[in-house]
Amino acid sequence: MLVDDLGDYLSSQAGLTLGTDLFLGQMPDTPDSATCVYESGGLSPIKAMGNVAGAAKVERPRVHIVRRGAQCGYEDARATAHAVFMKMDGFPTRSINGISYFWGSALQSPFLRGVDEQGRPEIACNYQLERQMSSST
Repeated sequence: MLVDDLGDYLSSQAGLTLGTDLFLGQMPDTPDSATCVYESGGLSPIKAMGNVAGAAKVERPRVHIVRRGAQCGYEDARATAHAVFMKMDGFPTRSINGISYFWGSALQSPFLRGVDEQGRPEIACNYQLERQMSSST
C-alpha cells in the first residue's frame, strides 16, 4: 500500500519511527508530536496501448503529510515538516516493497493547516508521486 511504502521510506530517511511518532492513515491523540501520512486524490493513471481496462502502467497518487506539534510547539512541528519536505520533494527513483517509484514532488511548501482542538499546531504539505501500477491497494 502507498502509505505503508511511504512509512517505510520516511522511517529510514527522515528520522521518524513507525508507531511512535509516524502514523499511517490516522493520527492518534497521543503523542503530541506526531506525523501522519494520508492518502489523497491523485491524478488519472498513465495508460499504454489505449484507454481500456488493464492498460494503466503508472499510478499518480497524492499524499497529505501532517506534522503535529505540542502546544506552543510551532517551531518543532515546522522543523520536522521541513525535514519531511526535503526528503519528499524530488523523491528519488527507487523501489519500495517491490514497487518502483519514478518521481515525487511537493505541490507547495509546508504550511500551517491550523491548530487542533487541544491547541497543537499542524503543519502540512501535499505531495505528488508517480509509481509503477500496483496490483494491490
